[in-house]
Amino acid sequence: MKYLAILSSLTLLACLAPPRLVAQTVPSSPIGQSFTVTEDGGGAHLEDTLEFLTATTGREVDPEGDIDSFTYTYNVTGANTAEVRAQEKPDKWSDYTFTFDGSGGGTYVQRRFDDNEFKDQRSGDINEDSGAAGAPADLVGVTIELVEAAEVEESERLDFLTGDRGREVEPGDVDPFAYTWQVTGASTADAVLTFKLNRKWDEYTFTFTSDTGGTFTVDRFDKGRFKDTKTGTFTLAENAEILDPLASGFYDGVLDLSDLGGGDDDFEGRFRIRVNRRGNFSGRFKLDDDNFPLRGQFDDSGHHQTQLSLRDGTSLDILLEMEAIETGFKITGSIDDDSGQSFVLDSDQRVFHPTRNPAPQAGSYTLVITGDGSPAQTLEVGDGAAIIRVNRRGIARILGRTGDSTPWGAAVALRQNGDFTFLSDLYRRGGSIGGRMQFQDVAGVSDLDGVLHWVRPADFGANSRNPLYQAGFDVERTAVGSSYAPSSRGDLIIAIGDGPDNLGVDFTEGGLTAPKSFVATLNTRNRVEIDRAEGLRMRLQNRTGFFNGRFVDDSGVTPQVRGFFGVVLQKQSNGSGFFVGDGVTGPADLGPVVP
Repeated sequence: MKYLAILSSLTLLACLAPPRLVAQTVPSSPIGQSFTVTEDGGGAHLEDTLEFLTATTGREVDPEGDIDSFTYTYNVTGANTAEVRAQEKPDKWSDYTFTFDGSGGGTYVQRRFDDNEFKDQRSGDINEDSGAAGAPADLVGVTIELVEAAEVEESERLDFLTGDRGREVEPGDVDPFAYTWQVTGASTADAVLTFKLNRKWDEYTFTFTSDTGGTFTVDRFDKGRFKDTKTGTFTLAENAEILDPLASGFYDGVLDLSDLGGGDDDFEGRFRIRVNRRGNFSGRFKLDDDNFPLRGQFDDSGHHQTQLSLRDGTSLDILLEMEAIETGFKITGSIDDDSGQSFVLDSDQRVFHPTRNPAPQAGSYTLVITGDGSPAQTLEVGDGAAIIRVNRRGIARILGRTGDSTPWGAAVALRQNGDFTFLSDLYRRGGSIGGRMQFQDVAGVSDLDGVLHWVRPADFGANSRNPLYQAGFDVERTAVGSSYAPSSRGDLIIAIGDGPDNLGVDFTEGGLTAPKSFVATLNTRNRVEIDRAEGLRMRLQNRTGFFNGRFVDDSGVTPQVRGFFGVVLQKQSNGSGFFVGDGVTGPADLGPVVP
């Protein structure tokens, strides 16, 4: 069939998870790594200047000229000591203790509060111009310069969790950041850590002197202005605490008997859980036609292991691992049963949002599941047909029929790289269809493709008027899809020449003693015109891309009416589907008439 030529152009997906980063002189990506940075002790430096303008108001001026107004209270506590509370906002203030030496100098201790909580404490020297022998009686018109004492700050850790997200961990505080990373030389790299867009960020230069450490310089910016420069040393290690609030959310995935990194996806189950910001999770998974609830908690390393006891006395050993990847997080692991089978788990965090991060694949598609399989698969079957609608949340809803005329549907979340995996029950849960689909542009062929595993049990529908495939089957099928847009008024649903006898409709195999071909006219209202005497009736649905109809099969002793169903592929300017013959189905194809 025509799709055999497509097989060589399809890319079978490998496992999305990148290998764990092994430290090297300069890692190409810091994902999964932690940089512990320790600042050098520096000399004393001017921190701020306090200007007391009236008996209750003043302003704080930093070295870059940024000004913050405050109200204050002043209390003399001794001959040389006084206290000031400078209130910038209802929930933000500083408490100062000043000790004056009587000659324009002295010392201070500053305790800072923000969001009504203690933030940190600083100390150093003061330069003041009150002219008082000890503590001034009041501060009206006085200026006090704060010169912060030299100190070495406690080490802090920079965790690089995903391709653009991380967190700064210091004693009692965790701040998330977005980042960019650039290797700048054989032993150097730059990282820009943004805490508040256009307001607060740090610009690091890391110089590696070994595989696991080196020196750094950081320029710090606050309120959009340069604040100061710090230097120090850093050590590099694999991040042992992968669990992070960023990892919360829904995870959807599949269970596979084979290695997900290979080309043979034999999906046997589904997996879906929700993880909260504390690492607790709840959800369920489906395996061997049974559904199992699942609850637990990930530890700080993103690890969870448990055993699930079943009613029949057997048990399942469950191992879950949270991993950071380029675009977010994923959960991998395994579920092992008592018979020795091991099911590999592969699930992705839902990351798309209709406004903050809409799925770029959002739109409508038509899909053909071709009758072509590997050379060893000689099953005679028509092409399955479906429509796919992907919303801005990244949820793909599929509706159609397999090549043996079985209705099916699925709703699945797109993975973070935009592809999706699914497993849909068929034949009253006696069979299934599932696999991995990838959105990619193959010129003139498709916008998405993949390989699907399709299982039909023996003897299904044996009592029907036309029982199909009573021996059952277990096969793989190529799937190709095209983006779809309803045609505008006056335009054809597929790109074929406008005019009479422009559409060919062909039926092959499916028990026919000879192929059946029809020539029809597709008019500008997207209606198929053909003489009734030809024995073909057909309808195209402009809104969805489906087509259906019936034709007279006069290849046997007694003429039979055969129904058919399919979809158009706008990218190929044709359409494919199936018709139902006696005990089997065959391909139904439409396309432009070639002179």
